[in-house]
Amino acid sequence: MRTKNRLTLCMASLLLLVGCSESNDTTKVPASGPVTLHIVGADPNLILDGERVTLMAARGFDGAGIEIGGPFEVVYDGDMSFPEMPAGTASVDLEFQRAQGYSLAHQTVTVPPGHDSEILLSGVLPSKQAALRKTFTVRIVNNSGYNDSVVYVMVSGLNAGKTAYHYLEFDSEAVGTSRVFGPVSDYAKYSQPLTSLRKGSGAHAYSFQCPFDKLVSGRIWLSFKGRLQGVGLNDVTKPLTFVQPSATGTPDYQTVYEFLELSATSDASSLYTLYTNTSVVDFFSLGLNMTMSYQDDKNDKAEATVGFMDNARANILRDIKDTTKVPAVFQTMVMKTGTTDVLRLLSPNLKVSLDPTGPLSTFLADSINSGWTAYATNALIIPDNLTQNYYYKWKGARIDPAVGTLDMTCTSIPPGDQTGSIDETCHLPKPTTRIVFACDAAPAQPIRDTWSNAGTLGHKRLCSLLAAALNRGVFENYSDWANPNAYYTRSDKNYNHYAKILKEYALN
Repeated sequence: MRTKNRLTLCMASLLLLVGCSESNDTTKVPASGPVTLHIVGADPNLILDGERVTLMAARGFDGAGIEIGGPFEVVYDGDMSFPEMPAGTASVDLEFQRAQGYSLAHQTVTVPPGHDSEILLSGVLPSKQAALRKTFTVRIVNNSGYNDSVVYVMVSGLNAGKTAYHYLEFDSEAVGTSRVFGPVSDYAKYSQPLTSLRKGSGAHAYSFQCPFDKLVSGRIWLSFKGRLQGVGLNDVTKPLTFVQPSATGTPDYQTVYEFLELSATSDASSLYTLYTNTSVVDFFSLGLNMTMSYQDDKNDKAEATVGFMDNARANILRDIKDTTKVPAVFQTMVMKTGTTDVLRLLSPNLKVSLDPTGPLSTFLADSINSGWTAYATNALIIPDNLTQNYYYKWKGARIDPAVGTLDMTCTSIPPGDQTGSIDETCHLPKPTTRIVFACDAAPAQPIRDTWSNAGTLGHKRLCSLLAAALNRGVFENYSDWANPNAYYTRSDKNYNHYAKILKEYALN
């Protein structure tokens, strides 16, 4: 549909202090020409509010207060020069940072008319600092091929008490304020075009300030060539009756859109923790990638990037059509506009839920059956020594063909688990393909004897391990459950090809 087909999002938590001070300019700058900022004699070991300043960022503004240059970022030391600001720059905002995006203080430098091309500052210090900020910066770079004006942004989330769903309303400075969702008919209020946000440096770059609060189970939604319409409250008197867009039903199934998880939770001390990741659990559309800028344990600037490589969409759609790589039944997951333009690739979980008796609904039967046969001879023992160790250990009994259940007894739980107990026994029936793709099943009693993602933490861990192994095609051999080189290598190709292809073009 488009070239490149990737959107990049950068997030940096701003824990921080903001403020302003008067100008310290000592030489001349022309009003009509470009502006170069040069700082000398700064304290390279400057400490503000107990934090060492490591970076400085500069933004240029015209006389109306509109940002026209930057942000330019340099390492903070005794001699700093910034790239050239454009003609018409009337003031420069200097931001003192402890790491990228972590603002400690600000200072405003006024650019008077009629001077040289350079502002020389000596011994720059902010005159005051303000209260802790309650927002972090989200920066979006649009490499999707769609015009910036037809890319729409929406942020949704719950308040800490989980009593209402909120969206962000942006002011003229692209600072978001949380508002309770209204009816679905007010959908136009909930999304904003990318071009209404704060313009950043670089082509197709924009940013906004996202509050920490009211972002439990949060998401950033990005839609293309139109706002998402199927979003809002079913009943405005009940702020938990939140309706989300549907990838397969009206009114949004003909709109290309993506979302990523962005959830912030706080503890008793009001220290917020941000959880964020791209998500393709339900479908793949364009392919996002996302960079998190943060401070590591040594107080140094660090970054981590997840998501998809450039041109992932084209490669994934090419592979899904190649029957030498992927069984033809997986082509039924491709959603198109008419017969040509591809809207998205549905996950097998979503496809089977829509078509529970279709050809994909029994695809994993051979893998499931061979696993049940293997554990009728050799009992499954789970020491839970995998890469992400939860310290739940399970001992199995050989499957009795007359009964058909996988019987597992918990032999160890980690300290602090108040939900489970040693000797908890689960009698799991042979799962269906749908259960394996979903890693879940309809609840029934007792929960421990079902594949439902509920019950004790140990039960949920057990079911997730089993379903993951079946999706990856390594169920019969526990030693391969944490060996990525063994995933998706069965000679009969009886595994989750959607997961396999997406992992091939995913970062990290």
